[in-house]
Amino acid sequence: KASLWIIDHDYADRLNRLIIVFPYACKAQLRGVSICDPSESGEDLIRRNFLTLEELDYLEANPCWQPYYFLDIMRAIIAKVIIQEYDTGNTLLLPKANKIHEKLFKPLDQAVEDLARSMGECISVRTSGLPKSYDVAHYAFFCTYFIVAPVVWSTQIGWVTPILAFPTASITLALISMGSSLVDPFGSDFVDLPLDKFCECVEAQISAIQRRSKDDTLLHFAEFSTTE
Repeated sequence: KASLWIIDHDYADRLNRLIIVFPYACKAQLRGVSICDPSESGEDLIRRNFLTLEELDYLEANPCWQPYYFLDIMRAIIAKVIIQEYDTGNTLLLPKANKIHEKLFKPLDQAVEDLARSMGECISVRTSGLPKSYDVAHYAFFCTYFIVAPVVWSTQIGWVTPILAFPTASITLALISMGSSLVDPFGSDFVDLPLDKFCECVEAQISAIQRRSKDDTLLHFAEFSTTE
């Protein structure tokens, strides 16, 4: 939407860069750290001209839920685009004289709202977690079972008991640990979601859309392409 409807390239590029930065900020937030943290992508985003040093310094000096900081900037840019179209024109694809122009603000703002809602749901998953009694109950059952079971097994299978008990206990313990880890799927463990790949995918898609929007062929096909 930003690349197609906002024809002012400065505003469109700025908004697209923020959209690219947003998932990286979400990743850091969901891992409980700042995007400024050395383990996260802040410095790399500066090197690739998606984020400025001034912005990173501001975020480091003013702790906040950083994804929402970037969403607020997106909203501010959309508001500026709408205002500038009324003041000077040549900002939106549909000029202010067009009656449909007034309808553009809602879908643009709704897109930002959808991002905010999705992020809020992810934060809820991370913060809610499970009560401590969940792990305590499972580990208590595990210990009780694998203390008593080998004694019972030994009367039937004798010396094979340790060979059977060890892999069985190991697999059960691994499943319990995996279940506890999946409650918070946003870390960097093997069983966690591949957030880095997700961020890279968003960046690749936004960059492709941005390049395509600057090619006049897109609008040409929209106007003249025909199968006749």
